[in-house]
Amino acid sequence: LFANRSLDHVLQITSGPADSEGKPTLWCTSTRGTILELSPAGKTSHELYVVGQALMAVARHPAEDMHCGLAIKELGWYSAVGFSADGTKLWDYQLPPGEYVVQVPRIQFVEFPGGEQGWLVAAANGSLHWLDEEGNLVERFDYGELITGVAMGTDKNATVLLVSTKKNLTAWSLNP
Repeated sequence: LFANRSLDHVLQITSGPADSEGKPTLWCTSTRGTILELSPAGKTSHELYVVGQALMAVARHPAEDMHCGLAIKELGWYSAVGFSADGTKLWDYQLPPGEYVVQVPRIQFVEFPGGEQGWLVAAANGSLHWLDEEGNLVERFDYGELITGVAMGTDKNATVLLVSTKKNLTAWSLNP
């Protein structure tokens, strides 16, 4: 449909906010540590900088002007960073040390059991961190194996956490 060569080494592509006509955009992260927003036609819209942060992955809150990014501090040290649409840093949550060796989905916007909303962050050491919208730790889950995939979803009856490793896929039903 389109090609855009504005970025080298794209690390992630995710849905961005709607443009002025209500059409969805794309957010791309790269080795530059910024977010490049692409229009529905694939044209560069603008580049978003979160001051002092090199973002390699991002997730958007679908209704609020708050987002979460995975920032690299230095080799083996990452943090989850909350930021607004204008690039203002809102909070910072330090993750345990480690280096990512697989392309696991690192940050996801999630709804917790009971209707609360926040972020699910997969750390490089194989631990999962649930953060509320302000970046406060809600729960931590040390899985004990290298996580190769993670997803969480909620419907009217249950919240389900799916975790995959090289050996298996496991699903948990979470309660409030």
